[in-house]
Amino acid sequence: MRYAVCAMLAATVALAGTPGLVYAQQPAEMSDEERARQVEQLAAQGAQAYRSGDYAKAIELFEKAYALEPVPNLLYNIAKCHEKQEDYEQAVDFYQKFAVAPDVDSKARQAALDRVESLREIANLQKDTEKGSDQQANNGNQQNQQVEPAEPVVERDNSAAVWTMVGGGALLATGAVVGLAVAKPKADEVKTGETYAQRKAARDDAQTYALVADGLLVSGAVVTGIGLYLYFSGSESEPKQTASKAVVTPWVTSSSAGLGMSLDF
Repeated sequence: MRYAVCAMLAATVALAGTPGLVYAQQPAEMSDEERARQVEQLAAQGAQAYRSGDYAKAIELFEKAYALEPVPNLLYNIAKCHEKQEDYEQAVDFYQKFAVAPDVDSKARQAALDRVESLREIANLQKDTEKGSDQQANNGNQQNQQVEPAEPVVERDNSAAVWTMVGGGALLATGAVVGLAVAKPKADEVKTGETYAQRKAARDDAQTYALVADGLLVSGAVVTGIGLYLYFSGSESEPKQTASKAVVTPWVTSSSAGLGMSLDF
């Protein structure tokens, strides 16, 4: 009778595992024919549930059938159901139970052992993947914690440099005007003066205006250079500072003339 039930189940399904088996007590009054009929019916229902994708229901039906009659093929079917559910630990457990069960064909036993090896590799791969994902998440959290806020960038104030260059340009222009419009005519008057006194006075005036023009030109060049230095040497990350002030003071004596300049930073 047992061999007939085994052959029937093997032809009906090829399925997989589930949680621990429930071994129900067999009614004392149930005959072998009735038990075989119920096992056959439960196995057929389990196979139908497996084909429809209801693996939990198939496991339940196969376990009930195994409780009535411990047919090894039912263990294989339960293992197959667990494998479909990706419950690899339970699947491996029932494949191993099937492999050590008596009266199991050698080819079927080897097939079950092959599935055990494959499922263990899959389970280990999943654990490694989950471990790697957790490690990446932890590293990301640590990096976020270690990132320091960037310092605010303070806008650079170039007004001092710009005004310094403007002042330098004005001094250069004034020096050129003085040299061309005033000093040169006085120099020409030295040659055309009618008397010695007129020529001497014109010469003194020409020298004075020439000194003033030279002073303006030199001061303008210096101020312009300072303005360029301030403009290009400023750092964008430095705090905004108070504008620098340039003060130019002309001076003239009976024998010389010039400009004095001071910078207030």
